Amino acid sequence: MTTLLPQSAGWMVVIVFSVTFGVLTIAIVKIQEVIVGRPQSFDVFNVAGRAAGIGLSASVVVCKWTWAATLLQSSTVTWKYGLSGAYWYAAGAAIQITLFAAVAVKVKERAPNAHTVLEIVRARWGTAAHLVFLVFALMTNLIVTGMLLLGGSAVVNAVCGMPLEAAAFLIPIGVTAYTLVGGLRATFIAGYLQSAIIFIMLTAFVLVVSHSHIGVRMVAWRDCTLTAQHAQVYTGETIGGAAGMYDKVAALQPDPIASTFLQGNAGNSYLTMSSTNGLMFGVINVVGNFGAVFMDSSYWSSAMAADSSRTASVSFLVASVYWFSIPLAMATSLGLASRALQLPMTVDQVDSGLAPAFAAIFLLGRSGGWMILIIVFAAVASTGAAELMAVSSVITYDVYKAYVNPAATSERLLQVSKASCAVFGALMGVFGLVLNETGVSLSYVYLGMGICIGSAVAPVVCAILWRQCTGLAAVSAAVAGLVLAVASWIWTAHAVYGTVNLQTTGADYPMLVGNVVALVSSTVLTVALTLIRPDPGTDWSSTMSIADTADDDVQRRDNSGTDVAADDRAWMAPTSTAGVEDFRQEWVRSVRWSAFITFVMVLGVPIPLYLADWVFTKPFFIAWIVTTCLCAIASALLVIGIPLWDCYRLISRISTDL
Repeated sequence: MTTLLPQSAGWMVVIVFSVTFGVLTIAIVKIQEVIVGRPQSFDVFNVAGRAAGIGLSASVVVCKWTWAATLLQSSTVTWKYGLSGAYWYAAGAAIQITLFAAVAVKVKERAPNAHTVLEIVRARWGTAAHLVFLVFALMTNLIVTGMLLLGGSAVVNAVCGMPLEAAAFLIPIGVTAYTLVGGLRATFIAGYLQSAIIFIMLTAFVLVVSHSHIGVRMVAWRDCTLTAQHAQVYTGETIGGAAGMYDKVAALQPDPIASTFLQGNAGNSYLTMSSTNGLMFGVINVVGNFGAVFMDSSYWSSAMAADSSRTASVSFLVASVYWFSIPLAMATSLGLASRALQLPMTVDQVDSGLAPAFAAIFLLGRSGGWMILIIVFAAVASTGAAELMAVSSVITYDVYKAYVNPAATSERLLQVSKASCAVFGALMGVFGLVLNETGVSLSYVYLGMGICIGSAVAPVVCAILWRQCTGLAAVSAAVAGLVLAVASWIWTAHAVYGTVNLQTTGADYPMLVGNVVALVSSTVLTVALTLIRPDPGTDWSSTMSIADTADDDVQRRDNSGTDVAADDRAWMAPTSTAGVEDFRQEWVRSVRWSAFITFVMVLGVPIPLYLADWVFTKPFFIAWIVTTCLCAIASALLVIGIPLWDCYRLISRISTDL
């Protein structure tokens, strides 16, 4: 197959950007160590010294949550269901970050020295519960990693023909390199740089599609096999901006395959929020992504790395709003454009996440191919680094320190953490190849992840929010919920379609039932079993007493007779000194804002439009596109600008002190 870009382009993007991110990140980390005076220790490596500010924390959360699926799967559901798919992907996966803001406050209050959520589980409920949720946490990391590599390798292969095997192995190598050197602080810095790249590219795509005078003539790609079948249809045209895209989409005559996706859409149209299948996907998306956030240690690490409860809360709240614009803008522009232009794609190619790649190539030619390669690599690298750190922290603290060497020093834990990074980085490629060989698509893994991990969400949240919840209730609910979810998923596939295979289990109804059963059944069981036999004697002393590694090392140095300087103690100690009333006020504020943002995203905007049973008019569609474009631009300016302002203030303060 002839591809738009040569195979060397894929190698160049993967290698050059890996080296560039590595050099820049390592240089910034070393400069920071010299200026601020914080040498690397286990706490600095794994929780960034608990000193991250709002701007950087928010941009990093955005980067962690911007998977390859954010860019690719959002366009897939838009290609299938129309505008409702784009909106429900964005809203359905943003509210988990919003709601985590309230949990982050309680983490800073009740477990200020914790390194992982599993540490909190072990302190509350003991070894048995710890081991059960350890399995769920690692399963989450594997699923997220698999999606990264499935989507990333598929796009690189389609655009430039780079072998899937090479892409699956090379992408993690560069990420592993700078993560090994700088730890969580390096991933924060790299995440900021990658967020900037993602937003810049995203803004370019949105402007190309939404503005009638931006774009190039399609005759430029007549030699590209990806677009050869349709090059003559649109030769000499651009997409025509928002108005032109509306006309093209409104004029579409759905083929038999498209008609199956549009069943239940108002007017059998892509230009509506009144879509039964779109709403069904929205429910799957909302339910499934709770597990992806609340069972992924990387988000808990971001809360623990914040310099205060307010920083932790606000960073997650604003990150959810920033992130919302990414899939909404990407899917509304490139996802809908791939439908408007009737690009020659099979359903399998769409399910692999290739719709935005085809659209970008068709609209921008070679430039579009390069941009897709870069933005997907940035997304894969940012989340890949977060998963490396999450697995490293879990292996180090919840396996090695918990069961192998409880007396391990900070230096020893740092060695184990780096070794864990290296090993998991190597295994990431192997896991990506395994998924490719099984024939499982990105869409299948994305829709099915809630079935596997959703049952652990309610019990884990109760570990930090509900004093009376018992370990028995938590473990029973998580395990029983998983069994019920898998059973209902398979049963629904057989009942509706008469057979059980990849195609039937990947359909909407089985996925919907499995995801909902996982989350709801475990929540009900957790509450019911706790109320039947609550734990009245438990307070938060067990989580409050989780030892900080830095404090352990200070104590060892004191006991050995070695003097510990005051400034050493200062940077090793937790930075938050908030009192009980401060925590309470921050908790109330975060709950109110979380509830408000969640209501607007999943009820206030989409439900009235769904119930209206209405196809967008051209003026309303243009206003929708303009609003989406403005949201993307505003988010880009804030994500890029606020950390720079924070950095400027820090440098100014240090210069003044000197």
